[in-house]
Amino acid sequence: MRFFLFLLVFSLAGCGSQLQSNERPKPVVVRKFQARGRVEAVDAKAGKITINHEKIPGYMDAMTMSFTVDPAMIEGLSAGDSVSFVIEDAAGIARIISIQKEMSPQKDSVP
Repeated sequence: MRFFLFLLVFSLAGCGSQLQSNERPKPVVVRKFQARGRVEAVDAKAGKITINHEKIPGYMDAMTMSFTVDPAMIEGLSAGDSVSFVIEDAAGIARIISIQKEMSPQKDSVP
């Protein structure tokens, strides 16, 4: 019983010191970047899209990578589509918050 009481007091003492701490949690920095690229793969079930994107100034070099995305946003997109999109980076975790298919120039039809 004494051991249990000791553990209880020790645990409560530790909790008190955490509550009295003057340290504030560091705010999460959220950055947004506009980008363009070509869709390589779409996995709506997993909420992932793989894009071969151009260099994103101030963020990353051109590369092919997968992004997390709301599955409803990638409905109708398929490999080969050109897209413009906005990436939101919060504490190093990137996700697409908007994406739009770019219309390719129409070729003149020959009669």
